[in-house]
Amino acid sequence: MSVTEIAGRFDILRTRKVVGDIVFEKDGISVMTEYVAHNEGLLFVRSYINQNTTPKQIIEVLAGCFENNCELQEVLRVSSIFEEDESLEGIVISIKNIPVLISRKFHNTEEIYENWNKSLNK
Repeated sequence: MSVTEIAGRFDILRTRKVVGDIVFEKDGISVMTEYVAHNEGLLFVRSYINQNTTPKQIIEVLAGCFENNCELQEVLRVSSIFEEDESLEGIVISIKNIPVLISRKFHNTEEIYENWNKSLNK
């Protein structure tokens, strides 16, 4: 997994809200997201619509954030999004209005995709 880069800078506005884009990249596939919030190790992002990226690819790219060589944890610290002692435990993203959690403990892409697809077809 090649992390991720921060597109632009994270700035704290008068509202004291951190804003910015995070680009996740793996195996030549890029998923551009907008930082929404974080709480207790969960990173909440909003995906930009990309007609060339499938929901399964989005899940696979984000699951790569929990591989040993991923730098996302450090990128979040350097960008002052996470505190020094805060650990990334999961990423929450909405795919076609269905929330998806990919976490350190559960990042099996096949199962996550199957569960998402079942929810989509209900």
